[in-house]
Amino acid sequence: MESSVSHKTTTRSATDGSRIHWECWFWAAAFLSGFVILAVLKIHGANSPVDEFKVFNNARLERFAAHPARHKVIMLGDSRLKYATLPDENMAALATGSDASVAFLRIVQNQAQFSDFDPFLDGILNAKPDLLILQKPLLTRHRHNNVELRELQKFAVWALTDGDGTWNPDGVDQQSLQYATPCTSVEPMSETISDQEFDAAVDEVRKRGTPDAAGPNAAAALAFVDAARHAGAHVVVLNAPATRSYWRIVAEVFPDSGLDTARSGVEEWAYPGEFPARDYCDLLHLLPDARATYSEWLAFEAVEALERRDRTERMAQSRQ
Repeated sequence: MESSVSHKTTTRSATDGSRIHWECWFWAAAFLSGFVILAVLKIHGANSPVDEFKVFNNARLERFAAHPARHKVIMLGDSRLKYATLPDENMAALATGSDASVAFLRIVQNQAQFSDFDPFLDGILNAKPDLLILQKPLLTRHRHNNVELRELQKFAVWALTDGDGTWNPDGVDQQSLQYATPCTSVEPMSETISDQEFDAAVDEVRKRGTPDAAGPNAAAALAFVDAARHAGAHVVVLNAPATRSYWRIVAEVFPDSGLDTARSGVEEWAYPGEFPARDYCDLLHLLPDARATYSEWLAFEAVEALERRDRTERMAQSRQ
């Protein structure tokens, strides 16, 4: 009798345990489904980094198109260009020593490839720049998908945890992306790096992207160069500065990259000297004093190019 009672109790306990087990799974699945739906709605309703980058800089281009300056200069590039040049109004101030009235507009994107600037191409042409400066890697750089995936992951986490309608990963908003240069050097950079640092940097560069002279970014860049020149702009490719160690890394990763500008048919500018490693806060970003020096040189080159353009136009008109 006792055995029979014990058996029935055990059977009921197993049944109850099974029911509880399935209820837990049901509510876990329901919770997860609700979380996923909420996540999708929240991410969908948030402004993506691409959206904000587009809106922010299209607004800048519209204002720039209405600028009263006689000449306009637009520069496109990545963070290396940002750290090498002063903000727009400071570049314009450096150009005031000439007869030319010059306005500058710089648009940058971290690890930029040419497709990042697709939303602005019409706006750039509508602004009628007299001088268009493209950072050299834009002619061929192809960013790997894993870089895009990492940015998407950051955006998803932000949208689910801290989303307030404004993309601000790690405290960097669109204003900061274009203008902030927080990179500082506590100790002067060494002219050389250790083998371990070199190998780690090589691995990181390999993960980020590759030059692809036959790829869609290269084709789009060359097509835009042709369109800009047809619209009357003087187009220049800028080889922005970096440390010797950085160029060693690039040579190791892309020994046959040959970022040749000959096929673009445009002029290439490069600073007529070399900044020592102590002028950088890392392998490729200039510190403030060197940035000012480089900006003075670039503003001078821009003014010289614009004045040559003016002289050529006056001579052409005098012959008519």
